[in-house]
Amino acid sequence: MSILNTSKKQYFDTVKTCPVQVWIDAVSDGNFKALRIGKRGNDKTDAEAYERLMDDYLSEFGISKEFEKVVKKRQQLGKVLIDYLYDVEKNRRLLNDINILRAELDSMNKQGGDSLIKVIALLVRQGINIDLQKDTIYKVEHIIRSLKDGN
Repeated sequence: MSILNTSKKQYFDTVKTCPVQVWIDAVSDGNFKALRIGKRGNDKTDAEAYERLMDDYLSEFGISKEFEKVVKKRQQLGKVLIDYLYDVEKNRRLLNDINILRAELDSMNKQGGDSLIKVIALLVRQGINIDLQKDTIYKVEHIIRSLKDGN
């Protein structure tokens, strides 16, 4: 077995095993090394573990409305970038549009990472005990969804 082999025992790569703090570090802060259970790994296997985790999250919980907004904003940015690439005169208005869309995306990404932390803080204030080091994303998502559904 290769050291680079990424088995589920080497990474937190499912929502049922990934602690909330590890999720925050990996998803919000981009620290994929946080997904390592031990010390073994490299940038490539860290990124692969992140992809598995995200695939598992999407298969378990689907895409949120907030993420759909981010995707639409990215599509807008892509269209403007293409327009700019094919614009012979390099229109300054297109550059302004690109900068505005990038700033909006940055803001949306920061809000997305902060929203989970804010929701957890609200849950804790309501008396729901959440241990960031031990409780998994699976558990916390189910708590959040059950409260949204009124169960």
